[in-house]
Amino acid sequence: MFDWRELLLRNQNQPAQTDRTTLKLLEEQLLHLLPPVVNALNATNILPLQPIWSKNEIALKFNIILEEVEQRYLVAWDHVRNAQIQKLEADYQNWYQAQLRSDKSLFSTYCQWQELLIQQHAQGWSSWIILGLKGHPFVARELKREQSLTPETELLLAEFFRCAKPLLQIDTDTVLKEFYSFQAAFTQQKPFLPRLFQEISDASEKEIFEKLGDNEFVEVARIFWNDVLVGK
Repeated sequence: MFDWRELLLRNQNQPAQTDRTTLKLLEEQLLHLLPPVVNALNATNILPLQPIWSKNEIALKFNIILEEVEQRYLVAWDHVRNAQIQKLEADYQNWYQAQLRSDKSLFSTYCQWQELLIQQHAQGWSSWIILGLKGHPFVARELKREQSLTPETELLLAEFFRCAKPLLQIDTDTVLKEFYSFQAAFTQQKPFLPRLFQEISDASEKEIFEKLGDNEFVEVARIFWNDVLVGK
């Protein structure tokens, strides 16, 4: 399961690498996690958070965390009882699954994609997406005729990346571990870790992550289409 503490501490030994992108990521993560983690953070007496704070106030607090009190987190967590941590993790998992299931279309899509991934994992993540696209009639026609990317297919692929962004925005290894832990929870199957984007060039992979960070999902769709589909 995704460990939000690791996210807060990920720059522990690399303060020089802290930048606006990192702060934005941390801000977005905490905004999503505020309901189940506020009490636990308050319990450390190090970072009293208020759910009513604005995004700017939270971002400012993050700046303080990353630049001034990172080391204190390691000390603080040594004093938090295991039971508290386990309860926090259980609360987060319940909260995440409730959020996912609250959007029926997203949950349905998630289940369809993970089922395809189970079938295609040995061939890599991009093969999984291609298989999902081929299952759509007008996409199959385009693939067969090697036509250019139509607006309909572009939107379909952009929607895929919009839903997948939370699984992709941190880094490959962490995201895979997070995604497959939830995949295992939903399907009762053992997680597996195929290489992400194994058929996509390094340059395109970097550009995809940059565009995801800016929520430019249509651009991500175009990059993926041109590199993986047209490139073949």
